[in-house]
Amino acid sequence: GVLWIKASGKWMANALREDVLVPLDLAAVRECLRRRTDPAERYSGASLETAMHAAIPHRVALHVHCVNTIAWAIRRDAPLQLRRRLEGLRWQWIPYTASGLALGRAIERAL
Repeated sequence: GVLWIKASGKWMANALREDVLVPLDLAAVRECLRRRTDPAERYSGASLETAMHAAIPHRVALHVHCVNTIAWAIRRDAPLQLRRRLEGLRWQWIPYTASGLALGRAIERAL
């Protein structure tokens, strides 16, 4: 029932020396999504990407900004190229959507 989200402005590299995660009530965060309220605006210090993580139904989600992944994602033919490479996996293409509530809602629609 707890969503552990990286605190805004914190670096994971400092996780052994300082608290970089903020515990949030998952049900309350998901209620924000239902009410079309960005949880990052409601919970001070929570990452802008809180809505995205709340929308993902998996117990653990690792979100990274891998240069190779970004390079694939910005290609005009990305959906086609990724479809070939990810064949056999359950995945969904979501066109670029700004972080925050809009991305969380796009993920909910895709699911």
